[in-house]
Amino acid sequence: MSDIPALLREYVADELRGVYTVSMVVVESVDDGSRRCTVSFKRDEDVIVDDVPIASVFASADGYGEIVPVEQGDEGFVLHTKEPLDDLLVQRGHQDVGYEQRQFAPQDAVFFPCVWNEQDTIPDHDPGEYLVAHADSVVRIKPDGRVELAGATGQTLSIDPDASETTVTHPAGPTLRLHAGGIDVEGRVTVGDPDATTSVAVQDHTHEVTLSDGTTATTTSPNEGGTDTQIS
Repeated sequence: MSDIPALLREYVADELRGVYTVSMVVVESVDDGSRRCTVSFKRDEDVIVDDVPIASVFASADGYGEIVPVEQGDEGFVLHTKEPLDDLLVQRGHQDVGYEQRQFAPQDAVFFPCVWNEQDTIPDHDPGEYLVAHADSVVRIKPDGRVELAGATGQTLSIDPDASETTVTHPAGPTLRLHAGGIDVEGRVTVGDPDATTSVAVQDHTHEVTLSDGTTATTTSPNEGGTDTQIS
């Protein structure tokens, strides 16, 4: 029996491997200084590609974006380019690299982290919410512009632009609200050592005030005696 069909299939499979443009990979090491990494193909750990640029929205050059932590063992995809990547990264804007389109070379790749695996736990989040979680701290940016920052100990900071209000809370302490009308505090507020009293000096102040009829009047602070107030 002829082996021609099997040889043809093997030949086609080999050719197709040369036109794949996306490969799933595992991170082997990271150079944070250059934001590049070394990866291995998930389907073949013996295929190693080094010096792979990590994709970033900072590439927009407007000064805004984020640095995504990438560590050994993270998984993602590399996107292979048809032209030599080193030539494409020399400068911004259009340029003629002087090469015809070709089958990709493994080293001409950009790493895109990361992807959800079935073993990963997806954190609770609202639709349209931008969530950043790192080192047990969580930042949530709501679709309406509200911002919430929560620490590992339960401390939270929230900013509500519509209400022009900033709220700071602590699970074992007071709630502090800063808004256009002033500062509101709920709970106990302690200044200094909670087991001791602290002297707060209140000085006399004199001000001249111009009244509506054009005359002037002199006012002084309520604490005319200049005594200290004890706060605990």
